[in-house]
Amino acid sequence: MTTFSHETNAPVSFEVRRLQLADAQAVQDVYDSQPKLMLVEKRKDAPPYADTFKSLLSSGCYAYGAFKSGILCAFSVFFVWQGLPATTLVLSCCRPTGGVYRPEKSGFAAALDAAIFHAEQDSRYMIFAVRSANKKWDHHTVVSPRVGRFYEYRSTVAERIAAGSLSKFHAINQMVLGSRPVSADAVLICAIAPWGNDAPLDAKP
Repeated sequence: MTTFSHETNAPVSFEVRRLQLADAQAVQDVYDSQPKLMLVEKRKDAPPYADTFKSLLSSGCYAYGAFKSGILCAFSVFFVWQGLPATTLVLSCCRPTGGVYRPEKSGFAAALDAAIFHAEQDSRYMIFAVRSANKKWDHHTVVSPRVGRFYEYRSTVAERIAAGSLSKFHAINQMVLGSRPVSADAVLICAIAPWGNDAPLDAKP
């Protein structure tokens, strides 16, 4: 189990480690602390997220959490695509901080950075994610500059998906949506690691 400290320009640091099945209740507590996910109301008939989290880990997902004084502040769950250098950002969530949303101070960025680093260490440099198409999002920026490494990726909106619909791409339905229609208007984001992670085109093997 790898544990490391994540420090930002702000005077906040977190202990970040890979999460296990035993962390399910702590993940549930963080999940329950937010009334909405990406500005969308949570499904009232959804099973406890602790059960979903355990199922995700058992199905091939991995997760990282950011802790402060032993308390889980934020977590990020990724799904690995078999046979392709890609992952799905399943969910990142943090506890409310009581002020303006600051990913670097809530632990959100720390947990997400760790999960992305894990993917890169496994030579997976492409991330897919689905987010709400709510008009309150700033659509001039696909990914917020405050979410650490993810902002360094080259991101684009690859598809817009209407509420109650699936993607027009079979692989996205399987690897991103879990074969479930989106509950609200959404956008599919495709992000690729910055060029610095790649070998030059004229590099010799």
